[in-house]
Amino acid sequence: SAEQVYILPGQPSSGELSTVATVRIDLEGYSSNPLPALGDFDGDGQTDLALGLNGVDQQAEDGGQILFFNGALSGSLLRRDATTAYSGTTPSGHAGTILLPVDLDLDPNMDLVSTEGQSLLLISGADLP
Repeated sequence: SAEQVYILPGQPSSGELSTVATVRIDLEGYSSNPLPALGDFDGDGQTDLALGLNGVDQQAEDGGQILFFNGALSGSLLRRDATTAYSGTTPSGHAGTILLPVDLDLDPNMDLVSTEGQSLLLISGADLP
């Protein structure tokens, strides 16, 4: 099945919303719902998307995965369009269950805080392409 994440601009004050981007990802065989987080992770001034897939089995069973989509988000994006990905290595660690964009080091790039198992996962935006 395909899951979708809709990114909507601004405040819904008028009751009319337009879709900025639709991210379609194939989750067939995974027990995960996508969890989005927005921020300028690469410091280019454009909003990027981090997408947590906590049930993905890339490096470990139910290790989870966090996908990063950089640049102007518009139209439809596929999972293979991700700029980079972090794959959890802890079995049943479910990386990407929680995503919190925050600037931890006060540089131009947003960083990402997540969890993997019982550990806190810190991904520096400066380390992302």
